[in-house]
Amino acid sequence: MVRMLQKIGTSRGIILTRDMIDHLGISDAVEIEFEQGRLVLHAPATDATPATRRRPTAEESIRRGIEKYRPAFEALGRDTEVVEPSVR
Repeated sequence: MVRMLQKIGTSRGIILTRDMIDHLGISDAVEIEFEQGRLVLHAPATDATPATRRRPTAEESIRRGIEKYRPAFEALGRDTEVVEPSVR
């Protein structure tokens, strides 16, 4: 079967038909391998692909950042002198 390459930005892509996708058993992610000058597509070995992993919420990301940098935040708090604003 011959498929035309489609321009996608500065790259090229191949459009897969629904039948091809169903035959491969894929959804949003595909593993790509090069074997003896051929491009081979198949379903990923695990569900831990970036396309199926849940992204953390903003709150989860913030909490993780606070925990990761807690020592730095605490040191900044100790080393910072509180200055009251002057009133004119």
